[in-house]
Amino acid sequence: MFKLSFPLTRYYLTARTTSEQQRCHPTPKIGTHLRHLDSLRGIACLMVLFAHLNAVPLLAGIPDYVGAAGVGIFFVLSGFLITRILLADRLAGKSLTEFYNRRVARIFPIYYLTLATIAVFWPGKEIAWAATFSFNFQFLAGAHNYFSAEAAAAMPPVAHFWSLCVEEHFYWLWPIAVMVLPRFSLRYVLGLLILATPAMTYFLARWLGSAGFSNSDVEGLLSRVTFTQLVAISFGGLIALHESWLSQPALTLGKRSLPRAALVGTMLIIAGVVWSLASVKKMAVLHSALAGTSLHVICSGVFLIAFAIESLGRSHSLVSIGTISYGLYLYHLPVYAALGLTNLNGAASVWIGLVALTTTLILAAMSYRFVERPILNFVRTRQKTREPNKRSYSAHLGKLLTFTVAVLFAYSMTKSILELRRVASSMVPMRTVETDVAAAPVTGFKATVSTIVVGSSHAHMGIAAPEFHDVAYNLGFGGQDAWYDCEIVKSYVGRLPSLKRVVFCVDGLTIHSSLAATESQKWRQSLYYHAYGIRARFHDESLYSPIVLASTEVARCSLDMMKKQQELFDEPNRGWLQAWENTGAFNQEYGKQRAHSFEHVLLPRVEENVSYFLATIQLCQSRGIECILVTIPTHASYRDNFSPQYRAETEAAIQRIVEATGVSFLNYEGDHRFVEGDFFDCDHLNKLGAIKFTRILDADLPR
Repeated sequence: MFKLSFPLTRYYLTARTTSEQQRCHPTPKIGTHLRHLDSLRGIACLMVLFAHLNAVPLLAGIPDYVGAAGVGIFFVLSGFLITRILLADRLAGKSLTEFYNRRVARIFPIYYLTLATIAVFWPGKEIAWAATFSFNFQFLAGAHNYFSAEAAAAMPPVAHFWSLCVEEHFYWLWPIAVMVLPRFSLRYVLGLLILATPAMTYFLARWLGSAGFSNSDVEGLLSRVTFTQLVAISFGGLIALHESWLSQPALTLGKRSLPRAALVGTMLIIAGVVWSLASVKKMAVLHSALAGTSLHVICSGVFLIAFAIESLGRSHSLVSIGTISYGLYLYHLPVYAALGLTNLNGAASVWIGLVALTTTLILAAMSYRFVERPILNFVRTRQKTREPNKRSYSAHLGKLLTFTVAVLFAYSMTKSILELRRVASSMVPMRTVETDVAAAPVTGFKATVSTIVVGSSHAHMGIAAPEFHDVAYNLGFGGQDAWYDCEIVKSYVGRLPSLKRVVFCVDGLTIHSSLAATESQKWRQSLYYHAYGIRARFHDESLYSPIVLASTEVARCSLDMMKKQQELFDEPNRGWLQAWENTGAFNQEYGKQRAHSFEHVLLPRVEENVSYFLATIQLCQSRGIECILVTIPTHASYRDNFSPQYRAETEAAIQRIVEATGVSFLNYEGDHRFVEGDFFDCDHLNKLGAIKFTRILDADLPR
């Protein structure tokens, strides 16, 4: 028969209880209810609720760290109260089975009820992550878009569940330690966790940064993963272990005394502030890595000061809010999302915010009155009035459910870590264009390159770099637009000492549109960032998420191809992608569909693209580098299906660039020398066609 039991627990309960009661550290009155901590919980909950109302202009000025501090105080409270309960259970001879039954009754019912309700209206992938408590380990998408690469402008309604995952992980491991280890050793375990957490955070931040993740990704991941969130919870456990000592007066002034908790709390706040200010003066990675630790130290100090102020418990409103805080925390973001308050770029009226808060309070109060409290009372009554039947599965239900969820979590976390490692292994070290330009000139074959080619897939497949008279390298790529053409040229101008010529392959797409700006192609911004270190034209860090490259098949293939292209910066191909054999896909309908998708689906950005070309060409000319505009041959089934207006605008924009810069323009778009057998499809040359065209182009280039 399968049994979940902890045999060592009973040994320590019987062998050590008597000696522990005689220690010089008096055992605190753990059974007493600390009403003033309910008020502190209410304050922390209100901090989170108001911090997430930044869509209301009146509350938009609330700093992000207010909500983070509220969560940090919750962590300290959890560490303190759970350790306090476990110590009481240990001294009373209770087992972990009873503890887990109470925890499951407290956490699981409304947790999974909330997830099920959200899933009906918002069936996002985050639901499964939250259900297995692996939500925070799935954080690969950056701090601001909260796991959803498809909806960077809004928070999913379960974005706040990451903190509940951290607390659940704490509930799995710490109770076993409290029940099994000698009490004097627990303080050393917690102290080690406090010291190890910032060190682990720092080294993880360095590794992620060197692997190619942006600062936003690093900060977002490390601000939520359990390994980096143990300082506040550990401080809470330490406070519970030393509750009696902290309750004693440190200073006595007449009839008033200052408890040790207030003094220690003040010292922790000062230490946290100094730590944070000191890390700012260091490198950015160190600051972002240690900011969470310093905030948790400050939150621990705030908790200790509140712990010393028993008069906080006189506020009935705060105590009531603290009592229903679990429901408030669970329900607030789904309610906000339902009322449109999670759109980070939107603006809502104060009245909508007031309705959201009121609705959340009513839901939480009803939930506590009709769901949470009845379940808790039932479990407590059952434990008091009935002798537990160790052979009954119902007696072990809490432990069994906890174990099941832990197994599911282990599976999900393993997948998440393997995916993180896979994505990291595919990244190139993060860099900026400025760094590339300032880099030392290359040596070897790269130092001999005198011509580079940029453009879309027409250039990538249509220009056979080895056929040039000079040493050339093809930097074109499928779906590349004017922005990335220009930024790639800028990144190589200062690195190639022999560079004399840049061939810009232009067409209607590069002149008119920004492919990466369309919803279906936003993954390209992450692709170019992690392949070249090029930031998107909008400079939005949240667009550089590696989860996009990990979850999109075409993105993974593109990254692999782009890396291979960079590795081919030598003989024999020099970056050229050799096309497949001709498929004969030249019917008018196929070409019409492609032309229509480029002309009517992509957003017009002619003026922007012209300005990018002008600035880049002028940069090259200032360095004595010749620039040439070239239009690649395309099949009639493609080029003839663009509207006359579209083609006229393209020609006019190219003419403006030529007149403003004096560069040469070679137009081969409708060259009669290229027949159907030279094409792979309606707008791409095949291998033989590319060789034929490159030889013609090389002969026409000015010497």
